[in-house]
Amino acid sequence: MQTLYGQSIAVGNLGMLAQVKRDFSTARTCFDQHLQLVQALIDPEAEIEAWKLMAGLSTAQENHEEALDSFEQARRIAEREGHHNELRRINCLIGVSKG
Repeated sequence: MQTLYGQSIAVGNLGMLAQVKRDFSTARTCFDQHLQLVQALIDPEAEIEAWKLMAGLSTAQENHEEALDSFEQARRIAEREGHHNELRRINCLIGVSKG
């Protein structure tokens, strides 16, 4: 793909497919690349979603501490950007993750 947006979408989708197939190593690699791309694009909404993908992967791997860290990253961005509805959703996800 020729654009960073296209690349970020493609690699994010590959990561989701890998996670569904329980290929967590590949999913992690793809999600890391996806996160780097959306950060380079300076797209806060996409970065929030990327951190939530990372948190979901960590949860699937039962690494709850890492999931919380990823959710916290997403929460900080949502708070900084004034995305109040997203902030409420992330706070709920953090609560569920904590148990």
